Amino acid sequence: MENSFDVIKVDVDETLIWVEAAGDLTSAKIRARELVCCSPGEYLVFDQGTQEIVALFTPRSEEEQAYLASREARLETYSETFLEPSPAFSLSEIN
Repeated sequence: MENSFDVIKVDVDETLIWVEAAGDLTSAKIRARELVCCSPGEYLVFDQGTQEIVALFTPRSEEEQAYLASREARLETYSETFLEPSPAFSLSEIN
């Protein structure tokens, strides 16, 4: 399979840094999203066939990141609560 999409980082001084190639657009977009989350900066996907930028990914604002982190923490708390075992009881106690 030919790698026809490039994932490129846009550095703070707007220098373009090639990161890796992908065989299809979906794979390139997924990788760019992963990189935005773990390595700050903007990323673009470049189509080698058409010689065009086909996607641009920018990091979330600090407020969005804080909200998502708090939401994730709340969801973890909820799931821990729901996954705790129920108090033991016997059927005779119900009747």
